[in-house]
Parts: sequence; structure tokens; C-alpha cells
Amino acid sequence: MRDLLAEIKSLLDRHDGISADLKSSCELVLAEVLNNIEEHSYAGAPGHVFWVDIAIDPQSITVETRDNGIPMPGLKLPEKTLPPHQVPHEDLPEGGFGWYMIHVLAPNPAYVRQGDMNALRFVLPEITF
Repeated sequence: MRDLLAEIKSLLDRHDGISADLKSSCELVLAEVLNNIEEHSYAGAPGHVFWVDIAIDPQSITVETRDNGIPMPGLKLPEKTLPPHQVPHEDLPEGGFGWYMIHVLAPNPAYVRQGDMNALRFVLPEITF
């Protein structure tokens, strides 16, 4: 997974027309998505294949991932919600923040199950302040 993310980072770095913030957002979201594919869709079993398609323009990056692992529960994406975090420090959850972050950085991600294939598409817009 690290090698793939390094390759994607190299691809993004070759595009001078997109901002460093957009590149970083893409790397962060892709790291979370690919980790979810490996950990949940393929349940950590090695040797599975997945596909990543990336379209880059100056204002956004569009990414589609596909895998033939298990489908999303209920055939839908997790909601944009945070796990309980207004709790004592020692009770903070270790996980559960990934899908919230994905929804924030890539609004309106779309998931479909096509036959035995999961397809996730998201667009990372250029952030302007």
C-alpha cells in the first residue's frame, strides 16, 4: 500500500497546475480509502487486487476506486458522523474518524455495487480561503 501511495504522490507532484493543499488532500483521502479496502472489503487477506483511476484538472481531482471485496454494509457509504469524542481522554475511540474526514475533504462521495465489484467515486475540490 505504501508503494502505491508513493507512486500516486509522484504522479500528483508532476502536475504543477494543482495546489499542494489539493495534492495533500488527495493523498490523505486515498490513504484512508485504500486502507478501508484492505482492512474491511478484503478483511485483511493478502493478495487481492483493486483499481485506482485518477483524473486531474486545475480545480479538482476525481478518483475512482474499484475492488471485488465484500460490499459496503447496507450497500451504502457510512454517514458523515464523528464517533463520540466529547468524552474523557482515556475513553476516546482509536478509530471511526476516517469516513468523516473523507466526507469533509471530498464532499458527496458516491458508492455503487456493480455485480461483484465495489466502486467508490469522489471529487476533491480545490480549497480556497
